[in-house]
Amino acid sequence: SWVKTRGEQGAKANLDGADLRVMGDALQKARLPGASLKQVCGVGVDFSGASLVAADFSGADLRFAKFIGADLRGCNFKDCKLSQASFAGANLLPLEGAAGRSYQPRFNGARLCNLDLEGTRMDTALLDALETMACPLAPAAGQSGVDPLRAAS
Repeated sequence: SWVKTRGEQGAKANLDGADLRVMGDALQKARLPGASLKQVCGVGVDFSGASLVAADFSGADLRFAKFIGADLRGCNFKDCKLSQASFAGANLLPLEGAAGRSYQPRFNGARLCNLDLEGTRMDTALLDALETMACPLAPAAGQSGVDPLRAAS
């Protein structure tokens, strides 16, 4: 009811510390704007197509998670483990708030090795920040040293 009443009734979802792996595909296309998902275990969990606007995943283990086509505007991924996660086609643009305030998705301290960012929507400031945090990638034998973060823009 919190979503339907735009925050006037009910409460935001709070799944802090939960093991989300037991939920199977239940989080695909989920509507959890503003949800608190701090320190969840979401290894391999599929959030594809979900609306997770302004969700707080701080400290979560999201290795191999799928955020394909998800709405992640304004999300907090601070100190998350995100190695091998897929953000393909996801919306990582800033969340526009009241009075023209903008909330950029946050990845401070996150582990960002081998992310899939193909077709991800993000602004240049976030792309630059992700580049400084990404694990250095050595090109595989026979491949060029193309930066996968720059290839996503």
